[in-house]
This record gives sequence, structure tokens and C-alpha cells, in this order.
Amino acid sequence: MQKHLAIFQALKSERAAEFQSQHGLLVKTGEGLGAAILKLLKPTWTTDGHEEILNTNGLFFGVWIDSACATQGIVRYNLHAKKLRMIKGAAFAAREFARAFRARGKDELEGWPNWSYPKGPITLFEGHFLLDEKTLRAETAAIMDRFAILTPMLDRLLAD
Repeated sequence: MQKHLAIFQALKSERAAEFQSQHGLLVKTGEGLGAAILKLLKPTWTTDGHEEILNTNGLFFGVWIDSACATQGIVRYNLHAKKLRMIKGAAFAAREFARAFRARGKDELEGWPNWSYPKGPITLFEGHFLLDEKTLRAETAAIMDRFAILTPMLDRLLAD
């Protein structure tokens, strides 16, 4: 996992300032739950600290590689909406947010590699791409860019 984490950390070093200034996104990297992780999220999308890699709440996009991924030859990614009531208030309807995202986001997700909508409101969408050491950096950068394009829609949905 260390070589994958090193690639994620290099992407963070190269792109964090750009993602913060252009999209308001934090880029976080680290190890957690036996995986090398890269996350993208806005500070306003969580009450967790900016350095913590594992979020207890909020809206966050993750890319990770654990031993199961390595065995399968894939890199996983997903968008979580976890305990959004902690940032939006007790009346916030997570299922309605998930429905609205999935209705508005379907066209935006066309072209993402191997994506799907799982059941339930916590994981808004998930997917994977092939783990190829030669292209991991470029593929991860491309997924980061794809997610950045979704952030205005997510901000609008959270505000509604």
C-alpha cells in the first residue's frame, strides 16, 4: 500500500493548492481501514477536522486501494453522504438528498469508469477503475478532475 499512498501524496502535493483555489476542495491523503486513501471534500461539508482521513460525517469523495483491491486489480472510488444532519440540521432528509443527486447527477456520471448507484442514501455512487501501476497517477488525477466538476451541483443540492 505504501507505493500507492506515495502516488496519492504526490498528487496531493501537486494539486492541493489548485483544488482549493479553483473548487474550494481539500485534498487529504493517508492510511485508514487497511487502505491507501485520497479524499476530496469541502470544509463546509463536514464537522471533522481537516487533517483526519476517516470522516465521521459529511459529504466526501474517496479513492482507495486496499488488499482486496490489489488482489482484484482495481482502484475503488465513491461519494459518501454520511450523517449530513450533523452539518445541515435535524430536519435534513438524507434519502431526499440521495434521490435528488441521483436524478440530477446521472448525466454527469456518464463516462465515469464502472460506476453504479448502490442501495441506500449513504453512498451516492461508487465505481472502480483498473489498477495499473503505469497509469495509476493519471487515472487518479482524471477521477479527481471529474469529481471537481460535480462540486457546484453538490453545493446547490446541499443549499436546497
